[in-house]
Amino acid sequence: MRTLQPALLSCAWLCACSGISGQGTLEPVDADEPSSTGAENRPAPAAASRVADQRPIPPLVAPEAASTAPVATPTLTRLSVLQWANTIRDLLPLSELGDLDDALTKDAVVRFDNEADSLFVGQDLHNDLQREAERLAALVVADAAALARLLPADAPVDPSAQAEAYVRAFGRRAYRRPLSADEVQDYLDLYEQGPTLAPGLGAFEAGVRVTLEAFLQSVPFLYRTSLGVDALSERARLTDYEVASNLAYALTDHPPDALLAEAADLGALGSADAIAAHVRRLLPTPAGKAAVDRFFFQYFGLGQYDTLQKDPAIAPQFTDATGPLLHEEEQRLLQYLFSQDLGLREIFTTPVGFVNAPLAKLYGLPGTFAEDTWTEVAFDPEERPGILTRLGFVAYFAYQDRPNSIKRGANLNSRILCNELSPPPNIVLPAYPEPDPTLSNREQISGLTEGCGATCHVPFINPAGFAFENFDGLGNYRDTENGNPIDASGEYVFKEGPKQFANVAEFNQALAESSQAHACYTLKWAANLFSRLPRQGDEELAKRLAQRSIAEHLSSADVVIALLTDEAFVTRVQGPK
Repeated sequence: MRTLQPALLSCAWLCACSGISGQGTLEPVDADEPSSTGAENRPAPAAASRVADQRPIPPLVAPEAASTAPVATPTLTRLSVLQWANTIRDLLPLSELGDLDDALTKDAVVRFDNEADSLFVGQDLHNDLQREAERLAALVVADAAALARLLPADAPVDPSAQAEAYVRAFGRRAYRRPLSADEVQDYLDLYEQGPTLAPGLGAFEAGVRVTLEAFLQSVPFLYRTSLGVDALSERARLTDYEVASNLAYALTDHPPDALLAEAADLGALGSADAIAAHVRRLLPTPAGKAAVDRFFFQYFGLGQYDTLQKDPAIAPQFTDATGPLLHEEEQRLLQYLFSQDLGLREIFTTPVGFVNAPLAKLYGLPGTFAEDTWTEVAFDPEERPGILTRLGFVAYFAYQDRPNSIKRGANLNSRILCNELSPPPNIVLPAYPEPDPTLSNREQISGLTEGCGATCHVPFINPAGFAFENFDGLGNYRDTENGNPIDASGEYVFKEGPKQFANVAEFNQALAESSQAHACYTLKWAANLFSRLPRQGDEELAKRLAQRSIAEHLSSADVVIALLTDEAFVTRVQGPK
């Protein structure tokens, strides 16, 4: 039924948003033109879609953040592909919805997949959304039980009153706020056109079908707003409906549940305590746990491990199943630490681990382990403290059975310390050296980089990589190389000052106590929870929170609560005129 317009909603704020017509119709954004959905959107062709955690990570700061002028926060945030799929599942009363996870064109994002500054509607996604709206509306109308569940329990019998009851009830859930009187009338007018636009159906079925198609392609459904109650001030407090919607998607990647929706209806989200109560309630839910997993998946780039491959002639114990197991191992550890109210310090220092039989064999652990059961174990705290000493990190960032100190150090600088390093201009990067039995790996890398890395390799990349020199390319811990003791000592220049270490345990302890590491961690949580590139105020908030994290030993859950109860989350900053 492509004769339908996706929506007939004439809200004034739609006119100012790129990609949205004055009548509320969703239009594709030209991939060559910037979108104003977020303050710094730079659309990319849909074909450029890639897995977020397998690309080099660009700086996690909006370019304008260096300015002293306020940087506007996005007023509209498109639902991510994951959030769209979850919302459809929550919204439509169908047991079988098809493959929603792969129904839409994936977004070309390189940081977090919910970032407003990177989410736009290109032609492919536009077509996907239209196709899915038509398909899903047809499924609902063809299922009598599902159709009946769209009506509220106390819906009147009169057809006209029944139509209005349906529009108001479904619209409240789809828009995550009550519909305005004009919106209700627009949908009722469209409902009345149902028999003409969808011939062959009964009046109620036809009206539901055409309005469902419109709802599922409308801007207020596909986008979350952060407009606030006073658009004229420099900082506007968001409405309770906006707070509820943003809070739900930040914590669960789902729309507000019944309790959060009720709180918005009652105007009961005006205090930090009220918001904190919902945060504590939602974090332990299955959806809350999945969202935490998603954050760590992207923060540590765990999806990279799924692609781990070793030459069977060198490491036959590494099969196609090994990489996904290493991913799951670290995901389980991170969820465990989060659930135990622990934080960044423990992420870098804990000896706790989780293994099944295949991983226990790779680690060389004694005892009996089940193939399909994960068992908590305790590693040697001097050899394997924290997540960076587990097989995923040290075996992935390697060259077959040899350590790749440069990749280990560069990844750690970028992901863990937000230290953005670029190679000097016009430099030709040499190939990784072949093994030399007369030299250690450290000596080879030092010789390779001494002429090109005085500003990057010597203070940052090399020491961070050399801290893990005891681990070979298969993740095995060893004390010697070529018959000589391994040197994993060094000095890393943190932003707060240089710190010396003798081995990986001391280096990880330095990370655990580093204000730079804590600031990077809190900044990435802010970027994820706020769904945007951090602005200047977000960076300042992250730095303050990092100091609290160190001094008060905050858990990761404490960090989440602190960010979501800060004014940076519940207000909108208006940029300079």
